[in-house]
Amino acid sequence: MTDGALESRRGQVAIRRELVAARDCLVGLRQTFTGTGQRAIVSHGAFTVARVVVRAGGVAFPLAAGEVRAPRSFILVIPPEQVVPIRFDAAVVTSEGVAGFDRLVTGCPRIARADEAPLDPSRAGVVAMLAAPRIADLDADLAVPRFVVEGRKLLHARLGDLAPVAAAAYRVKVAPETLTRGFARAYGLSPKAYCHRARLFEAVLRILSGREIARAALDAGFNDLSRFYVQFKKLVGATPGAYAAIRKRQERAGAPTR
Repeated sequence: MTDGALESRRGQVAIRRELVAARDCLVGLRQTFTGTGQRAIVSHGAFTVARVVVRAGGVAFPLAAGEVRAPRSFILVIPPEQVVPIRFDAAVVTSEGVAGFDRLVTGCPRIARADEAPLDPSRAGVVAMLAAPRIADLDADLAVPRFVVEGRKLLHARLGDLAPVAAAAYRVKVAPETLTRGFARAYGLSPKAYCHRARLFEAVLRILSGREIARAALDAGFNDLSRFYVQFKKLVGATPGAYAAIRKRQERAGAPTR
């Protein structure tokens, strides 16, 4: 952690993340991704809307229905309970945006045309970005078997269960192994990994919004705090306390976050 920013690495992609001032109970984030590799963004109870600039290399969204190549500058919209596979090709990518815990953003993920105006980290700013001309939908469920899509959606209602994958498989009337194979082919990660990403996405944003760490973990579906700390450090690359410290540092500096 340097200068109030958190640095981590997932495979061959380095990530730098810092909290920025936002209003209207939103969380503002500035991020930089550098390297080559594929990952999946999995939202749960929160949305994110960000302006993204591809400064070097390339970015693509490898969806089951076909790959979408990203332009050099765009707005990325991710509603709650969605998955967006993304691939970085020798890329340097910066993004600045906001996240929130309501249903202001709905529909499927998408990219839209970005303008040159400074980011407005408020609800009015989110509404303005949502009105930008659409470039492409990023619907990861297109061309995916129905039982896999239904299983994915059921996982969000089962994140706090001890065996969410088995519960979802039972509901869609297939074996857990069948759901796991179909899920991995469709989205590029297993349903178990999907649950981990969804919980951690939620926990990170709740901690950055000022929620106490244990409460954030429980709200995100973690029932075992020791396991939460282990998974958080493994997948996020930093401790929950490091994220909480950034929020506290900003509050001491008097930055407007509400």
